[in-house]
Amino acid sequence: MKYLRFALLFCWFLFQLSAFQGSLASDFTGCGGFIEAAPELHDTLRSLDLSSLWVHLSTTDGLLKDSVSCAPNGYYFLPVYDRGMYSISVEGPEGWTFDNKKIQVTIDENGCMNGEDVNFVLRGFSITGRVVGDPGPKCPGSPATGEGDVSGPAGILLTITPVTGNSGPRTTITTEGGHFSFTKMIPGVYTLTASHPTWSFSPSSVSEFVLFLGNSLFIICKFFFNWSFLFFFFC
Repeated sequence: MKYLRFALLFCWFLFQLSAFQGSLASDFTGCGGFIEAAPELHDTLRSLDLSSLWVHLSTTDGLLKDSVSCAPNGYYFLPVYDRGMYSISVEGPEGWTFDNKKIQVTIDENGCMNGEDVNFVLRGFSITGRVVGDPGPKCPGSPATGEGDVSGPAGILLTITPVTGNSGPRTTITTEGGHFSFTKMIPGVYTLTASHPTWSFSPSSVSEFVLFLGNSLFIICKFFFNWSFLFFFFC
């Protein structure tokens, strides 16, 4: 009789434990996935530690619920306790470029996005900088004062060309102050050339600078403007 009571008590305990685990499982789920490399980055990204990346879970109205850092291989997992609509976003060092930095997800009785991974694709890194000019002769009342560098104007066409690899050249145009930026750049060696339909530059290019894996690059391009063409610097 004593053994029967013990057996019944043990069975009751197992039933309660199973019910508790089932309730816990129904109240808890999570969203996970990877930071993946774009095809052109597959060869170079293998040695890159992705633990500096963070993934955030937020409500649809922007309330932050949780944040986790990625594993070195780019894996992440965010626990979620309430069903509903959420957004998952990735945050990396300045200049890292992703296909989509924010993804909308649904969490219901089937889990997060029906159990599918929520992945982000890393496309490359950024090269940003400014074009500046030599001040030249002192010109009272003009930007060229003879003291320090002169910010380059807007409208200069910059062409970046890889020294090696199969990708072709890309172009951008400077904004006010000579600022420029190239995004989704893969690590490699590049040349940068300045051109304009009216103005000329000497030298006209920056030769063979290197964008390293995992880094974005800020460069200052010092070009000497042809003063006879750059009329608003003319005395």
